[in-house]
Amino acid sequence: MSSRALFEQIVADGWAGLVRMVEERRQESLHLEFKQKDWRELDQSMKGRVAREVSGFANVEGGVTLFGIKSEERGSKEPDFAKSIAPIPEASRFQAELGRLLVELTTPTVAGIQTQVFESPSEPGTGVVAMYIPDSPAKPHRATAGDGTVKDRYYMRTETNTAPMSHSLLAALFAQTAPPRLRMAAKFLSGAQEDFVRLWVANRGRGTARRVAVRCDIIKGCGWNLVEHSGLWQRRRLETPDGGVSLILEQRAELVLYPGDNIELPSIKLMAGTNPQHGGSVGLLQLKGAIYAMDAQTVSFDQQVIVSTDQPPVTFPGDED
Repeated sequence: MSSRALFEQIVADGWAGLVRMVEERRQESLHLEFKQKDWRELDQSMKGRVAREVSGFANVEGGVTLFGIKSEERGSKEPDFAKSIAPIPEASRFQAELGRLLVELTTPTVAGIQTQVFESPSEPGTGVVAMYIPDSPAKPHRATAGDGTVKDRYYMRTETNTAPMSHSLLAALFAQTAPPRLRMAAKFLSGAQEDFVRLWVANRGRGTARRVAVRCDIIKGCGWNLVEHSGLWQRRRLETPDGGVSLILEQRAELVLYPGDNIELPSIKLMAGTNPQHGGSVGLLQLKGAIYAMDAQTVSFDQQVIVSTDQPPVTFPGDED
């Protein structure tokens, strides 16, 4: 069962479900943690424990922490199990305090955390608070609350506890979530009768780019047309509010652009009068637009390309942009 499905089941079962957990001696697991707290305020120690659980669950597959369930240990290699319900005084206030502190517990902040109060039928105002932490796409998350034994560490959830993350796994997570860095590249090619500018998108980052798309703004009087060669791109024409035209190039297939790779775009065919070597007078090609990809920052470009076979390929925007 996923962490999300577990949380939804706990919410649906309500207080009776919590009682059943105790009666059945429900074990902690990869997605479930019990916490007992005679709460008066979230002191530094408690903040650290919550930060550790948020970091640990978000860095693995997500999970649910139940505040107000007392657990019993069965040894370091065995998961604890639910022993009794120990209702939290002023449970709604505890829930509100949790919500306020979430932005302080980890870096980056985990998005999508939800909390739910289950009020005790016999002790109004007291109860159990469930906190759902989703499997985060922005992992790894570092705990930023608590004392020196917790703060500034990365955690991972296991079947039996929440432990500091190993260096190798942390390195793998950073490599996995490193963003792509997309750049345009252009090279002028002169033919016997026609001139072209070859275009391609290059990934200079450490992350993989998916669903790459490019917007090319047609500047009035620019003197060029796009020519499709590979069949990998489909073209959409958009009228802009200022009366101009933009061409949207989207991949026909679900391709990915790995770090260090590049993918060719439709070439630009230069119109008559653009190339000075063929009697033209322009000598410059203005390229303007943007590059898009899933989970990547949009990259805008506005670049002049010199129309000359003597010029090496140019990549833009530069790293300083």
